[in-house]
Amino acid sequence: MKESRWKTYFRRDVVGDYDYKFLCMPHNPFGKKHQNPPPFFAHDEKLSLFVAMLMGLQHSLAMLGGVITPPLIIAGQFDGNFTPDKRQYVVAAALLTSGIFTVLTVIRLKLFGSDKLPGGPYYIGTGLLSVMGVSFTFLPIFQSSIRAICGEDGVPGCQGKEGETAYGRLLGTVCVCALLEVFLSFVPARLLRKVVPNFVAGITVALIGIGLIGTGVKYWGGGAFCADNSGRGTATDFAPGTFFFDQATESYLPIPNQPCANNGDTNLPYASPEYWGLGLLVTLTLVVVEIFGSPFLRNCNVIIALVVGYIVAVCTKVDGNSFVTSEQFDNAKVATFLWVETFPLGFYWPAIIPLLIAFLVTTVESIGDISATCEASLMDVEHERIQGGLLADGFYSVLSALAMTMPNTTFSQNNGVISLTRCASVYAGIACGVWLFVMGIFGYIAAVISSIPDAVLGGMTTFLFCNVFISGIRIICSQPITRRIRFILAISFGLGIGVALVPGFGGLAQRGRLGGGWGVASGHLWPPNISYSTAMTSFQEACVIALSTPYCVGTVVAIVLNLILPKEAVQDEEGGVKTYQLPSNVISRVEEPEPQKEALDSPPDSENGRMQI
Repeated sequence: MKESRWKTYFRRDVVGDYDYKFLCMPHNPFGKKHQNPPPFFAHDEKLSLFVAMLMGLQHSLAMLGGVITPPLIIAGQFDGNFTPDKRQYVVAAALLTSGIFTVLTVIRLKLFGSDKLPGGPYYIGTGLLSVMGVSFTFLPIFQSSIRAICGEDGVPGCQGKEGETAYGRLLGTVCVCALLEVFLSFVPARLLRKVVPNFVAGITVALIGIGLIGTGVKYWGGGAFCADNSGRGTATDFAPGTFFFDQATESYLPIPNQPCANNGDTNLPYASPEYWGLGLLVTLTLVVVEIFGSPFLRNCNVIIALVVGYIVAVCTKVDGNSFVTSEQFDNAKVATFLWVETFPLGFYWPAIIPLLIAFLVTTVESIGDISATCEASLMDVEHERIQGGLLADGFYSVLSALAMTMPNTTFSQNNGVISLTRCASVYAGIACGVWLFVMGIFGYIAAVISSIPDAVLGGMTTFLFCNVFISGIRIICSQPITRRIRFILAISFGLGIGVALVPGFGGLAQRGRLGGGWGVASGHLWPPNISYSTAMTSFQEACVIALSTPYCVGTVVAIVLNLILPKEAVQDEEGGVKTYQLPSNVISRVEEPEPQKEALDSPPDSENGRMQI
C-alpha cells in the first residue's frame, strides 16, 4: 500500500503524464500523419516537477538568444570596447536579472494598501506565463549614445575606460526615464491605444528591425568595427578607387584592410570566406531544425544553431589560428552574481528624448504582448494584468539599471511556445526564471557566451533582427490598410528607412576611426556651435541622436500624423467602406464594457506572438 502511494506520488508530482512523444519526436516533413497535441494546461494548473522544469527550459532557451545579444553587442569592440571581465559580467547580469524579474512577474505582487486607492487594487507583474528579458528597443540608443560620449574628446571610438564610463552614464539616465512607463502603467490602456494604435506600433517594431539588420550583417562578416573601417587608410586625402594618397611618401598606396577582431586570433579581413561560412552554417542549421526538428527543438532553434556554429568554430583553425581562444576562460569565475563588477553611474542629458520615446514604444508593445499571452492562455484580457505588466516593465527597468544591465521588459516570442506546447501554467514560468538564474550565476557560461566569434553571433542576430522586422509587418497587417494608413506608412517608413541607410541625413556626423571614407555622409542638419550653453548643447545632441535613430524619427512622425489626419471612414479601391471594430474580450476593472463597446486591440497573432524588441 505504501509502495503504491509512493508510485502514485512519483508519477503525479515528479514525472507527470505529459505526452513527451509529441514534444520530442522529430518531424517528418514528407509524412502525412500528424500527432494529436497534448492536453492544455491552464495558467493556474499545477505541473509535476519534471514537466515544469522541461517547459521552463524550453522558454529559457527560446529567449536566450534575445537576452544575450544586446549586452554582447554593447560590450563589443565597435561600441563600448569593454574589458573581458566587464563583458562577461554584463552577459551574466542580463541572465540573472531576467531570471529574477521573470519569477516576480509570473507570481504577481499586490501593492500594499492599493485596495484603498481609487481604481485599486494595483499589482506589479502579470500573474501569467509572461517572461522578462533585455529589450532590443534600447540597443540602437545605447549604441549611438556611447559612440557620441566616447567621441566628445575629438577622437572617435571608445579608448580605455571611456566605453564603460559612457555605459554607466546611460544606466543612470535609464533609471530616470523608466519612470515614464511607471506613470503610464496607471493610464487606461485604451487611451494609450488611441495615441499609438496597432499600425503605429508596427511601424516602430519594423524600423527597429531595419535599423538592427545592418548590425547583424556586419557581425556576420567578421565584426562591426572592421566592417565600418575596411577600405580606409590613415591619410586624410583619398584617391577614387582602391588607393589613398599617403602624405608621408607623397604617393598613392593600396588602402589597407582592417582585420576583424573578436574572432579568436584569426584577424581576417571583413567578409572573408571563413567568416561567411560560419554565419551561413548558423543559418542553415536554423533551416534544418525548422524542417526536421521536434516541437522542443523548434522552440530552441536559435540556441541550437548558435551551439552548432560555436562547436564548428572551436574545431576549426585558419593558418594555425583559432576562432575561439582561451582568453575569455583564463580569468572566468566559477560563480558570479550582481554587482561583482560595477560601472560608474552618471547622467547623459542628450539621451533623455530618445529613451523617453523608447519607453513609450515598449509600453504600447507590452500591452500587445500581455494581450497575446492572455489569448494564448485561453483567458480574457484583464486590465489588472496589463497594468501590472507595465508597472513591472518600468520598475524592473530601474532595478536592472542599478544592477548594471540594460532595461528589462516583457518578452513575447514565448507566446509561440505556449501555443505549441499547450502549457500556460505559471509553474513553467517560474521554472524558466530559475533556469535563467542558474545560467547567469555560473561564470563559465558567461565566458562561453563571451567567446562566441562575431561571425557566428552575426548569423544568429541577423535572423533575430529580421524576425523583429517581420513582426512589425505582421502587426501593421493585423487590420485593413486604408488610404490614410498607407499615407502614414509611406512618410514614416520613408524617413525611418532613409535614416537607417544614411544616418548623416538625421544630422549624425559619420567619422571612421581610421579616418574618412567614401559613400559616408556627414550630416549638417544642426551642427554643434561653441557659443551654445551646456543645456543648449545637450538639447542639440539629443535631437541629433533621436533624428539619427530610425525608429525614433519614424515613431514620432507616425504618432503626429495619426493625431492630425482625419479619422472618418475611408473608401477603399473597390468602393467599399471599411469600418473597424476592436475585439470585445477585454475586462476592465475601471468600467465594465457594454456588449458593443469598443475595447482593447487584441494582438495580431495570438498563436506565435510577436518578436520582442
